[in-house]
Amino acid sequence: MGPTGESSVRAIDVQLKVRLPAALKSWLKGRASRNDRSQNAEVVQILKKEMERCERRTRKVA
Repeated sequence: MGPTGESSVRAIDVQLKVRLPAALKSWLKGRASRNDRSQNAEVVQILKKEMERCERRTRKVA
């Protein structure tokens, strides 16, 4: 809960449970640590960059 009693998760955020192979989880943990982020923040950053890359590629094709 936040300081005013509301959930600390923003209303626009959704949760997703993901199962990862141990080696991928270990890699993510190390990468997040090197980038001074939580593992969740690291996954979000990776996915955002990939989404942007795919969108740029789609615009080039169109």
